[in-house]
Amino acid sequence: MIKKTNRKKVIHCNLNDIYMSVAFNKGIVVVLHAPKSCSHIVYNALLDSRRRIALRYHKKLPALNDNLFVTGISDKETIFGGEKLLKNTLEEIIKEKNPECIIVISGCVAGVIGDDVQSVCTNTEALSGIPVINIPGAGFMSNQQQEGILLTTKFLYEKFADNNIRKNNKSALIFGINKLYLLPQDIEEIKRLYNYFNIDTIMLPPANMTLKEIKTIGSAGIVGINAIISSKLEEYKKFAESFAAKLKIPAIESRLPLTINETLVYLRELGEKLNMQETADYAILSEIRRLEKKINELRVYLSGKNCILAISHSIKFWNPMEFLHLLQDVGIKIKYIILLEELTVKECEEYKIFFAKHRLDVKIIYEKEASILSFTDSVVITTDYRGFFQRQYCIKRKRIGIGGTIRLLERLNILFQENRSLMNE
Repeated sequence: MIKKTNRKKVIHCNLNDIYMSVAFNKGIVVVLHAPKSCSHIVYNALLDSRRRIALRYHKKLPALNDNLFVTGISDKETIFGGEKLLKNTLEEIIKEKNPECIIVISGCVAGVIGDDVQSVCTNTEALSGIPVINIPGAGFMSNQQQEGILLTTKFLYEKFADNNIRKNNKSALIFGINKLYLLPQDIEEIKRLYNYFNIDTIMLPPANMTLKEIKTIGSAGIVGINAIISSKLEEYKKFAESFAAKLKIPAIESRLPLTINETLVYLRELGEKLNMQETADYAILSEIRRLEKKINELRVYLSGKNCILAISHSIKFWNPMEFLHLLQDVGIKIKYIILLEELTVKECEEYKIFFAKHRLDVKIIYEKEASILSFTDSVVITTDYRGFFQRQYCIKRKRIGIGGTIRLLERLNILFQENRSLMNE
């Protein structure tokens, strides 16, 4: 059933994003200054992410670090303040764990009751000699969903990084991406694109970095950003530009490329920033030829095959036209477009207007209708698994670089050739 209501604006806390940024960093302990229920939500989000990544992408994350603690603010602290509780919790953790660093994330309740978390952290650090960093995590105040990883990077950099470290022009620093949740092939694609410009070291702080590695952030020769949600791009740009200005190195304004065209633009900008325009020309031509060669190879096997596209994401987060053109380039016929039940009525109408504007001559149906139809002669390419699709290819909204696009087509071809019923991108 299509949702009849519009999506509500959600105001997030930052506890989850901040913790995920350092969940596997050895030597770092995280303390939530919040009610116990907040730690339950954060820890279960971590477990759910591990489970989802393992099942869908067969990627094994590092072992759990046992580094999450919570003060457990109760009604008593809500009335009389929770600074003493935080102080006692930090002292107990230092005694039991002896960490290299403690990150205290102050939640919404701590913000409401006005606890001076920074003073407690400063005093604890002075007495123990262990760095204690306070990162604000009350989302109702910041109204930001994805700034958690930027906040964490900023505070860790300011605390530990060495700006006077020797520059390594063969290294790049990319903000706003948690490498633990990137597929290995995505990381390899980033490295491959940068290798055109003789950059062989990619730093993706702060996930899974030791404090020693964090200290080397200042050695980067160029700064890049990754913002999956376009509305966050300006925030990420400002962060990167400010950081690059401190280090006196160039910053890439474009996010990591998620489409074919974005890849070519990204390579062009890399060439301009590094004063390697001829290298950029060569890289762009190489990428175009690489894609054309692969399309010609796969057209032999995929031409005339039938596909159906099932969509569950708002058009704000995914423009499907380049993807549809790509399928047409290899000779695939699009029989239907299915609008899945995750979409609201408004979002469905937006898709209809969008496809009409692009003159896409494909029948659009809803999930309820699709669930009673038989698609035995077609593969359903879907952004969300459905049990009633006989053969389906579950894809991500985004993939990095032209290498990601090629892999998408190669795996679709495997599904057709081996007559599989299910495959994940």
